[in-house]
Amino acid sequence: MPGACSQGQQVISQHDEKPELGHLQVDSACLSVADGWIWDMPVYADQIRPAKLVLAALSTMVLEDLGPQGGISWWRDLDAPRSILIADYLVGLTHSTASNLEQTVMHRDKLKSAWTTEGMRLGARIRAGQGKPEMLSQLTDQDQNRSVEIDAHLSGFFRATGSVLDTLVGLIVGTAGLATPLVRADWAIVRKSADEKKVKTLLTGTDGGRRAQLDLLERVRVLAADGGDWLDWTLDFRNTQVHRATRTTLMMRDPKRATGIVNPLPRHPAQTEGESLAITYSRAIEEAMLTEDALDTLNFIFHHLHGLTVQVTRLCVNVWQTRRDDPVLIAQPSKQWPKLLQGDQRHFAGAVPDGRLPRGNTMLVGPEGAMRLQRGLFLDEHRRTWQRWLNEDAEESQASSPK
Repeated sequence: MPGACSQGQQVISQHDEKPELGHLQVDSACLSVADGWIWDMPVYADQIRPAKLVLAALSTMVLEDLGPQGGISWWRDLDAPRSILIADYLVGLTHSTASNLEQTVMHRDKLKSAWTTEGMRLGARIRAGQGKPEMLSQLTDQDQNRSVEIDAHLSGFFRATGSVLDTLVGLIVGTAGLATPLVRADWAIVRKSADEKKVKTLLTGTDGGRRAQLDLLERVRVLAADGGDWLDWTLDFRNTQVHRATRTTLMMRDPKRATGIVNPLPRHPAQTEGESLAITYSRAIEEAMLTEDALDTLNFIFHHLHGLTVQVTRLCVNVWQTRRDDPVLIAQPSKQWPKLLQGDQRHFAGAVPDGRLPRGNTMLVGPEGAMRLQRGLFLDEHRRTWQRWLNEDAEESQASSPK
């Protein structure tokens, strides 16, 4: 049976019987193998291609401006080590944003598959039990495992969504030169920018530079508001899944849906389950839960998240180009990287403290990774340079700290 991937490549010749896998030439980028057959398999990255393209463009711009002597060439008022660390972190943020966005696709698709199977299994139990409630609780090992996987993928979707939003703010802070610690950037900064008094603490540079920063922040808020209150609802649900007590899962049979079931999500995820039920009136379920299947909610969130990622990253590209053309407009603030060595060092040495990694003198990296190592002065020949910078910064921090 002939088969082809989404790009139209012929991958299986005509056979009268099931083909031998060992004799096939296949394109692994667009195919998967299951039970001896080869099927089209959508690549998660294909569903976020517009975002990946604009994120890659921003990453390339930053790397191009990272000079061989260390630091962004037109950040004239910032010391070399901070310039390097901020620029390298910005490149990392572009990758993290793309990776987390791709993970939202994976978690959503896995949920769709799991919920479809769950609906089929529920229908089978209902038919087998002829309406007896006790039959619904007779779960196989696979049923129990699938329930855990559903919970994990649901939490994973919202965790990844929250990470995309936080890393986008990091890109905004870094490219626009906002005066706030870059590594701790999160969506609260965008909310803060709506307050005329609070936003002033973020602004730097000339009058023109401040206007550019304010314009960027306002545009981001407008973009985030498209689609209603989805973003705040999403962050509330993420926080609930990560930090708070789990809520009861509702599952309703609906033969009209492809999955066979409806799984509504809470309408007010910032509230505990008890709070939501306590404030309801005559129609408790409809007032406490969204009146739609969770998959519809996830599709809506992904659509707006992907669009927001594309538009915000384009704004970051534009502000970077504006600053590149006029470096005096906004000075990159040292406040973005208060201490060179920000993260705490731990004493945990792993499960085998005396273990040894394989020895070798070669590390394989891609072209961009090689450029990051070279332009960041992270190779062996620059170890002493970084040690000197770190020592000097530690001495300055100690001298300026209160006695």
